[in-house]
Amino acid sequence: MAAARGVLAVLAPTQKVKLDAAYATALMPVPEGAARSAGVAIGERAAAAAIADRADDATNAPDTFRPVTTPGVWIPTVAPVFAE
Repeated sequence: MAAARGVLAVLAPTQKVKLDAAYATALMPVPEGAARSAGVAIGERAAAAAIADRADDATNAPDTFRPVTTPGVWIPTVAPVFAE
C-alpha cells in the first residue's frame, strides 16, 4: 500500500487528498506496531526506488513518431521487417 501511494503521489500529485484518504482506509485494519511501521517503510523505499529508476526513461518525452495532420490524411509508414 505504501509503495503504491508513494508512486501515485508523484504521478498524480493533484489527487493527494484522495490518495491519503484511501491509504488511511486501507491501513485501518492493520494493527499499529513494529510490523506495520516496517511494512510502510519498505513500501516507501520501494516507491522511491521505482521513481528514481524510471526518472530518465523518457516516458514524458513528446511523441514525435506521428506527424501532426488532419483526420483522413494518410501518412506513409515503413513496413515492418520480420522473419517469416
